[in-house]
Amino acid sequence: MKLLALGAFVISLVSASTAVAQFNPVIAKCTGNGADFYLSESPVDALVGSVPEPLPTNKDTILVVDQKKGMYWSNQSRAAIDRACGGQGNEEIALFDGVQPRSGLWQARLGETRPEGCPAILASMFGPGLPGHMPAELSTPRQLTFGVPFHPDQLELTKTLAASGISAVDWRAVGEDSWQADIMSDIFAQIPGGPGKGSGMAWRLTVTSKDRIDHNVTVTIALPAEAAALMGMSGDCRVTSDNQWVRVGD
Repeated sequence: MKLLALGAFVISLVSASTAVAQFNPVIAKCTGNGADFYLSESPVDALVGSVPEPLPTNKDTILVVDQKKGMYWSNQSRAAIDRACGGQGNEEIALFDGVQPRSGLWQARLGETRPEGCPAILASMFGPGLPGHMPAELSTPRQLTFGVPFHPDQLELTKTLAASGISAVDWRAVGEDSWQADIMSDIFAQIPGGPGKGSGMAWRLTVTSKDRIDHNVTVTIALPAEAAALMGMSGDCRVTSDNQWVRVGD
């Protein structure tokens, strides 16, 4: 009877530890200006091989992903982690469920550019191959591997722009599974704008499912009233393009 009781006790301990290991950990992605927090879609024991070991048994332990320090588990508060990642340490850091896109064969589906309030001379500047339109070569399917958690820095286009010196790409979280970045800001800053206005190009990425990422491009040209009148503009010139990244295979 004692042996049976001991066996039951051991089984209960194993069951309890297994239950603890099934929690979905919070993941903190350091951005340099703070941290983006995600709730992993996978339980901690399913991350074996891709995260540091030993695995935590405390569901409050956070997996920190830092390009400088690497990946590590932390028992600090989210506010403390945000400060360590260059943020203000706000206690009200938003926690949202991150959708993790699947690695595989991905293809860009390019949307048409739509000029609004733009004179012909400006509208003609935003055709294929020009600012405001995604490069046509992205339509070729390509193999993409996404780490956990997903961040737009993992996209090839982000790396290419930065590596080529065309533009730094500083993504900031703007909503659930959504990020935004200002592209070629130094170039657009040279366009004179009216009081309180400014020209620029904004990219917005939204992970809508494991197999699709929406990529919206908005280019705004804001001119002083005198210059706008000479060009026949009654307001700002805005060009938008709604594109998608779609997983098309393994």
